[in-house]
Amino acid sequence: MQPIFLCFSENLDYALGWMVVHSLWQGTAIAFLAGLVNIALRKKSAHLRYVVANVSLFLILAMAVTTFCYHYDFSKTLTQIRLIPTQDDAVVQILTDIPNPTSETTTPLSIQGFKDYFNHNVPLIVTIWILGVAIFMLRLIGGVSYIYYLKSRMNFPTDEYWTDMMQRLAERSGISKSIELVESAIVRTPMVIGHFKPMILFPMGIINRLAPEEVEAILAHEIAHVMRNDFLFNIFQSIVEALFYFHPAVWWLSSQIRNERESACDEMAIALINSKLNYAKALVTIQEMAYYPLSPALAFAGQRKSQFVMRMQRILNQPYKTNVMEKTIASLLILGTLFTLAIGQNQNATKENSKPTQTETPNDTPPQYLGQNTGQQTYNDITVVGDTLKDPFYLAIPPTPEIIALQKELAEMEKEFPQFEKEKLVEIAKLEQEVKAMEGDVSGFQKKREQEIANIENEIASMKQKLKEDEKENEAQLSKKLEYIKKMEAELERFTKQMEEENKKIEAKIAEKKKERDGQTTTRRSSVDGEINSLYGEIQSNLGEIMSKRGEIQSEYGEIASMRGELSGKHGEMSGKHGEMSGLRGEIAGKHGEIAGLRGEMAGARGEIAGKRGEIAGKRGEISGKYSELLFDTLIDDLKKDNLITNDKKLYLRLNAKEMFINDIKQSDAIHAKYKAKYMKGNQRGFEIYKRNGNLSMTIDDDN
Repeated sequence: MQPIFLCFSENLDYALGWMVVHSLWQGTAIAFLAGLVNIALRKKSAHLRYVVANVSLFLILAMAVTTFCYHYDFSKTLTQIRLIPTQDDAVVQILTDIPNPTSETTTPLSIQGFKDYFNHNVPLIVTIWILGVAIFMLRLIGGVSYIYYLKSRMNFPTDEYWTDMMQRLAERSGISKSIELVESAIVRTPMVIGHFKPMILFPMGIINRLAPEEVEAILAHEIAHVMRNDFLFNIFQSIVEALFYFHPAVWWLSSQIRNERESACDEMAIALINSKLNYAKALVTIQEMAYYPLSPALAFAGQRKSQFVMRMQRILNQPYKTNVMEKTIASLLILGTLFTLAIGQNQNATKENSKPTQTETPNDTPPQYLGQNTGQQTYNDITVVGDTLKDPFYLAIPPTPEIIALQKELAEMEKEFPQFEKEKLVEIAKLEQEVKAMEGDVSGFQKKREQEIANIENEIASMKQKLKEDEKENEAQLSKKLEYIKKMEAELERFTKQMEEENKKIEAKIAEKKKERDGQTTTRRSSVDGEINSLYGEIQSNLGEIMSKRGEIQSEYGEIASMRGELSGKHGEMSGKHGEMSGLRGEIAGKHGEIAGLRGEMAGARGEIAGKRGEIAGKRGEISGKYSELLFDTLIDDLKKDNLITNDKKLYLRLNAKEMFINDIKQSDAIHAKYKAKYMKGNQRGFEIYKRNGNLSMTIDDDN
């Protein structure tokens, strides 16, 4: 395996490799201690647990940097790696520390055994690590770019009512920064982005569908993020995640940081609005309509269902049990698996090294490989590897069956690639035509919709002005009516008392008439009954007057309700206009979304082509590395058989057409002729080998 840091000191890959290896146990230990501390602090504030998790993440990074500095030799210079031109281009072969097949075998379970194993695989470890870091850093850069895209596209100002509410909350929290509040046609959940000029984004139309108390709760949460400078800490966290993407402990700490960050903001927001119930309602409402962006933006709804449940439990004072020990055990199991694989690989390497070496091919017989003289198909059309293996330097040692199998795989991959690339390029061309056609249509469509939006905004502005006048006029009328109703209610109360007293007198008269009726003649009794009925009529008349006055008061209340209903209707009409605008903006965003989707398909097709090329390049590198390792192992075996070296822990060897040096000692002409005949095959280029401090480098040189 060849290193990828040819422009730095030769042991940079060695230091990076051991930094990665040591970070496994270092990160696990730090995460385990952080888990214990968090258990002890489970009844404390979320902010305190958040600080513990952040400090732990920083300690993992600091330990990794310290480990790198410990293993890196800063005294080395760039002149220790030489770029020598070959017949086609500059070729640099650098090999890592490879166990000597004839050296004393170490016990698989010994520390030295693990050192040998990891030294052997350091370039592979570093290459995989660098590729992973590159992917995650691209992901982070894409997320940051998406934030700036959100900040500059499809944003619309909110009503003054909501802006005033946000400013009041900001003043109450003591924030001096200017915060912008907008509605976005892109996002699906409220979020805050930016640090120096923070911006709070609400999904289009959502803010008018929420109750004012719920909007206040959401704004308080986002303002809490700004107060705590969470945006910057989130960027730092994402960088550490990219560097240690392979580490379960880092991802566990990151999840703890995100959970405690949201919980800490929940606590601050509840203290700011002083209402747990309104805050919980807002959280539930937004959770129902949210989807989660993969970016460093800080979304109100959170990024997982379990996080939402945990936040609700904390807000409503319900117990929440963490599973720290479960996650720690899982991390330990992963490390144990890696440990076992390392033992197995080391044992396999020991067995292979113990096998007898192949019989050397006579110098006058050309080596048979790639199917030559074997009746097999020859793969002479391999673009790079084929040319490399035609180089006389690579004809010194016959390839192993493993290398020949790899060459066949490469030939098949390159044979299929042109057709694959052609199909993908045709697909990309069609998508480009679709995008071009859609962009032409979208321009006119968007212009038309924007004109409609402008007309509606003018209508809303006119409606707002008229509504203010109506509210002012209605307020004066309502004040007069309420004052009039108050007088009527006082008059009704006085009149009711008067009628009740009069009815009591009438009832007394009725009682007297009933007594007078007893013992009278039939004619006289009928006359008295008539008088009694007349008195009852007077009572009913008095009650009717009371009901009439109460009806007048109810009528006045009805007029008030009608006036208020008329105002509510106008507010509803204005909300309808806002909804209409949101719909038009949504149509524009939908068109842009379709174009973005097609561009995404194009990027995916290009990515598939790049992936295939990467597979081919990887296979070429694997073949080149395998052959270089084979050459080095064979050379060391020959040197030991000829008693030219006793071990390969420290070695300097130079072989070219004129001379051969081993550890600065010039060898005899017979030794030189023997090694020149086997390892140069008439080629004028030689090579130099350095091995010291556990690192090995091999450079192809020119005799001149």
